[in-house]
Amino acid sequence: MKVDKLFDVVQPKETDKLDENGKPVTRWTNLGIAFYKEGKITGIKLEALPLPDKNGEVWIRLFEKKEKPGMSNPGDSGGDPWS
Repeated sequence: MKVDKLFDVVQPKETDKLDENGKPVTRWTNLGIAFYKEGKITGIKLEALPLPDKNGEVWIRLFEKKEKPGMSNPGDSGGDPWS
């Protein structure tokens, strides 16, 4: 599958640990990957389920995946379930 970009699908969770400014430290849990092709998100593959926060809400974020050494095309990671 050839895609334009890959995004990490992550969920924030505040911890009891505080940073130097006294704010809670956020830990990011990787939930999966999102595929971006031709100007839109074409699919999301979850490898873990998100959990609700203390308010019962589920928030996830997408961060553009950084290319790793030896990775020629971010979309060359297997079959094409989105075509």
